[in-house]
Amino acid sequence: MPEGHTLHRMAATFRRAMGGAVVAASSPQGRFADGAALLDGTRMVVADAHGKHLLLGFADPGAAHDGGDAAGAVAPLEPAAVPRWLHVHLGLYGRFPVEQGEAPPPQGAGRLLLTAHGPRGPAWALLRGPTACEVLDPDGAARLRSRLGPDPLREDADPQTFYARVAASRAPVGALLMHQDVIAGLGNIYRAEVLYRAGLDPYAPGRTVDPDRLPLVWEDSRRLLREGVRLGRIVTTEPEHRTGPGPEGRPLDHYVYGRAGLPCRLCGTPVATAVVEGRNLFWCPQCQAPGAAPPFQLPWLSSPRTR
Repeated sequence: MPEGHTLHRMAATFRRAMGGAVVAASSPQGRFADGAALLDGTRMVVADAHGKHLLLGFADPGAAHDGGDAAGAVAPLEPAAVPRWLHVHLGLYGRFPVEQGEAPPPQGAGRLLLTAHGPRGPAWALLRGPTACEVLDPDGAARLRSRLGPDPLREDADPQTFYARVAASRAPVGALLMHQDVIAGLGNIYRAEVLYRAGLDPYAPGRTVDPDRLPLVWEDSRRLLREGVRLGRIVTTEPEHRTGPGPEGRPLDHYVYGRAGLPCRLCGTPVATAVVEGRNLFWCPQCQAPGAAPPFQLPWLSSPRTR
């Protein structure tokens, strides 16, 4: 399932390709015909993401908008001022690539086709296989956002909400980082890697985690997600630690994810794995033992953090 950095990259791509443009919307497979009709002929005024959710805002053709610059920068409109929101959750199998040029005839099933003549010329995007695809009014969009936890990539995120929800829970911290109402945007890879970099036992109940460690988790998540947006992939290792074996394709990108049975990059202990929240979790039993300090000083810290 795409993690939060992918959705923020997607939102930026929509801003560059269709920001400010009047769109034509259709449903090639017919399942979203009513929703497409609500969007057809409207102007894309916002392209945003919250965690793993894409939110595209549409208004009448004469409306102001926030998109269209070359960098995909955001100057958000007030959400309540946007009359229609397209909410998309890709899930495990969804795809919504944005392409430049004239749209070819749809091949096979497609939930929603958007076409526009945007800042860079003709563009199109075909949505396939999403978990969720719906048009929301401003109240519906607000309710969706209220159900989600803070997203470290958003400027309006309040980390205190994350700290409080972890501290109030008996659930293992390795499960809590997958709960989108606790912190929005982390998935299975970031979950494992952030816990490793913080030296946290994934089975520690949230309420037992030292409060001084939670700001480290938040800030490291924010920085790793930003790097994911920049690179277009998840890289969590520091340059000096990029040695040894790992998963096929990206063997040096991660400390523990996908490395079950292989030696920890820092201490040599075999990486362990177990199913937590329905997904395989990976961790180092030595570097993440109860009471352990972070296995190395994170580069952005001026001094080491300990429990």
